[in-house]
Amino acid sequence: DGRTSGISVRGFKEDYTAVTMNGRELLGIGDNRGVEYDLYPSEIIGGVVVYKTPDAAKSHQGIAGIVDLRTIRPLDANPHIVINANYESNGLDSANPDFDDTGHRLALSYSNVFADDTVGLALAFATTESPSQEQQFRGWNYSDVTNIDTWGAAVNEGPGVTLAGTERVLEGHDSYVRSATLNRDTVSGVLQFAPSDDVTLTLDALYIDFVEDKVFRGVEEAHAWGPPSMTVLSVDNNFVTSGEFDGFHSVVRNDAEQKSAELTTIGANVEWNINEDWSMNFDLANSQSEKRVTNIESYSGTGRSGLAGRPLTYRGWTMTPSGVLYGSHSSQSNPDLADFSVMQLTGPQSWGGGMSFFDDQICPTVEACTASDGTVLNYNNAQDGFVNEPKFDEELTTARLEFSRPLDFGALSNVTFGLYYSDREKSKNNDGFYLTAPTFPNAEPVPEQYRVGATDLSFLGITSGMIAYDGLALYQSGYYDSWAAEDLQPDRLGDTYKINESLFSGFAMVDFDLQW
Repeated sequence: DGRTSGISVRGFKEDYTAVTMNGRELLGIGDNRGVEYDLYPSEIIGGVVVYKTPDAAKSHQGIAGIVDLRTIRPLDANPHIVINANYESNGLDSANPDFDDTGHRLALSYSNVFADDTVGLALAFATTESPSQEQQFRGWNYSDVTNIDTWGAAVNEGPGVTLAGTERVLEGHDSYVRSATLNRDTVSGVLQFAPSDDVTLTLDALYIDFVEDKVFRGVEEAHAWGPPSMTVLSVDNNFVTSGEFDGFHSVVRNDAEQKSAELTTIGANVEWNINEDWSMNFDLANSQSEKRVTNIESYSGTGRSGLAGRPLTYRGWTMTPSGVLYGSHSSQSNPDLADFSVMQLTGPQSWGGGMSFFDDQICPTVEACTASDGTVLNYNNAQDGFVNEPKFDEELTTARLEFSRPLDFGALSNVTFGLYYSDREKSKNNDGFYLTAPTFPNAEPVPEQYRVGATDLSFLGITSGMIAYDGLALYQSGYYDSWAAEDLQPDRLGDTYKINESLFSGFAMVDFDLQW
């Protein structure tokens, strides 16, 4: 979404790069051990060191290398108070009424020393609200016109057009405008105490609260679903460049995603120059992270699939270098996609085939699946949305004891050795649910309290726009009946896990000082 969240070393994907902070392994909030850099604001970072070659003394290694983020150490820094404030504005206006296209960034950094430079304190606070916008045309199934016939749609020749049957034509699209806002609050603190030149005690803590909200609002339309008819108006080099589609059911989608995460790290470090030769470093830390992702598809349209009398969509269209531009039909009018009295919360297409496992619960009796017009429906008509909702929790405790001393033995200049212990617990619960509106087998307009206005789809040529509602809040309110996807998708159980890992290791490294 326009933010740098990974670093590539030697061309490797970021998952192959180990990431530490002040030498300690960092936790991420994803499905692996990779770290998302957009979690960490630059205001808390004093420097970054990249190791591109293996180093036995580093506790956390990566195939590509190691990136060590280093926070400010107040006993080593100049006293300061710094305030940073930034305002940002997207070049692309927000097409969704409940999202802004402007944001801000505010940071406060403080560092000072006390008690004759034996005590140092550094504090940092940073808050970010960063928006992003996107328009995306997503066309699919460019097949020949005879394939449209196999879907049951009649293909007609417009004035001056003669078809050979091999012309390629767009079958459908699911296009949307995306709006997103990242909100991140970070607090960090470092306290140092150096009672003598030989001993330094360091306590540091970091807390990050991260929430990113997104909406994906648009229409999904397969011009061969229906069956409608198609009229080809122009062809260029065996490619259909304009035409009209007659009589299909648009799926209006108010999809949303919310990613929320909290990360806490607390650590203590002791550096001790034991004598002129020996030095010791002891480090103890605990990190915890939790992440929740809720990604919902919420459908609406002019009526439920399987019922007669639903208003159809008619579109004229022209191919452009940036996708299809839709326009009015030469002889038919369209239902107003932005009218809440016309568009209802329901599944306009028969997408519930995967819900057959729940048929006895959805339709315990014939009456339970009989619509108000007397039509008997089934599970195939009952999918009004879907939600993926994985949850991640991770905790890492580490301890490290290291000794070092210089050597004066030929080319050997220094020796470092020590012990490292880590205890990790990570879990993932890969939840997912099929969603059915409580009015099934009928449909109803969107409840007033979840309506937010109209979404602008003019980049597609749909000048009327479409209804915009808070699909995420609708789901979180308990509005939908939900059916656990894991009951019929075994791979979800395979991707639900709990890992306990304890590692105890020793290391030793000798430095060579060679003159060539």
